[in-house]
Formats: sequence, C-alpha cells, structure tokens
Amino acid sequence: MGMATQLFVLLFILLWLGRKLDEYLQFEKPIFMLVFIIIGLAAYLYKVYKDVA
Repeated sequence: MGMATQLFVLLFILLWLGRKLDEYLQFEKPIFMLVFIIIGLAAYLYKVYKDVA
C-alpha cells in the first residue's frame, strides 16, 4: 500500500472509532475523535521518520 493510502485508512478508522466512542459516552464535543486523530497522526509521522532515517 502507498503511504497516502495508509494514512487515509488509518485516519478513517481512528475517526470512526473516536466518533463511535463519543456517541457511546454521549459527549457533546468530539473529544475522543480529536484525540485519536492527533495520536494517529503523531504515530504515522513517527513511522515515516523511522522509514526515512
């Protein structure tokens, strides 16, 4: 898989999980969705860094 596809799939899964968790816990604001996306982006950038270095 290409890097762009991996990033898209990762963000889509984390977005979906965060949204479902926010709905389940009945939060008014998308707290888990934002946290999961930030963690996912940080993990992906770390993976890219390790692949390049």
